[in-house]
Amino acid sequence: MKTKSSFTLWKFFSLLPLLVSHSILAQDLPVIVYPGTSVPGMTPIPFEFNSLGDADNIKFRPDGKEIYFRNSTNGQMVTQFKNNRWTVPVMSDLPRNAVFTSNGKGYYSLGEDTIYTFNWTDSSRTIGVPCATLNVECNLLSVANNGNIYIATPGDNYILKYENNTYQTPVKFPDSIGTTEHLFIAPDESYIIFDSKRSGGYGNNDLYVSFRKTDSTWTKAQNLGSSINTAGFDYTSCVSPDGKYLFYSKNTRDTYDNIYWVDIKIIDKFRSVSSIKQTIEQNIQVYPNPTKDKIKITFGSVQYKTIIVEITDIDGKLISSDTFRNLSAATIDLTANTKGIYFLNLNIDGVMINKKICIE
Repeated sequence: MKTKSSFTLWKFFSLLPLLVSHSILAQDLPVIVYPGTSVPGMTPIPFEFNSLGDADNIKFRPDGKEIYFRNSTNGQMVTQFKNNRWTVPVMSDLPRNAVFTSNGKGYYSLGEDTIYTFNWTDSSRTIGVPCATLNVECNLLSVANNGNIYIATPGDNYILKYENNTYQTPVKFPDSIGTTEHLFIAPDESYIIFDSKRSGGYGNNDLYVSFRKTDSTWTKAQNLGSSINTAGFDYTSCVSPDGKYLFYSKNTRDTYDNIYWVDIKIIDKFRSVSSIKQTIEQNIQVYPNPTKDKIKITFGSVQYKTIIVEITDIDGKLISSDTFRNLSAATIDLTANTKGIYFLNLNIDGVMINKKICIE
């Protein structure tokens, strides 16, 4: 595996601006007739077309008329919606890690460390044109409607922004998202869903979500919970082109298990919690910090029903706990504590906020 951290961008060929300019055009969401007899609610269920055994890494052509997936026996497969029904899946020569432009007339694909662009018709495809070489191994791409390319690597992850008909200097993901193995960026870049193995998870790879804030920073990644994640591998997610369903792969043993889907509304509860927490964090003030005796906590113009204030030392030992009701400010006396670093843990109407404080 290559470990160089620098990037070398290729000069763009005439094909690339044409390909990207098509991909950023606004388009109506497609109407998709899904295989099977039922669609999921807030509980994930297996995707019923999966009739050839184990499969993972599902992707849709943007018009919703083709579904691609990887079968553990036969490799990359495709099923097409023709004559008002889905065809029996057959082998496809579409690269496993390919991602479509938003109009479906082209796609991006990964070599070991190079991103290629292809123009594609129903009968043929152009020779791949390298648009960027990354001197690090890449796991997967995801492309937003504006042409920005999001890249998962075994180490840091990157965004190649498309501006003024060319790609800019790549930038790393913010620390709030962290490293990922596979990722999906929302077409409007409002959220990102990815899988990663992290402490506090349910086992191996879990699915996480992060939302873009109004200032273009990202919320801290949140685990999608036990209704999605298991002790096995939960990975390679995508959202259907109509924006209705989250698809992902689930592996509960040593072989590929199945493709599952669930209503995309399942992420709304994480969005609302992130929004509320963001508002509280923007308004809260703790001062003076460092302090010699007391700290004051103010919450802006909002008066919260219940605020639990806990102080712990750096080893997690509880030093003090106070509960306040119906107030917008609180004062905490710290004169009985020795000098050092402590943690202020706030439960504000069920929203958890943590801050570091120093007693001099």
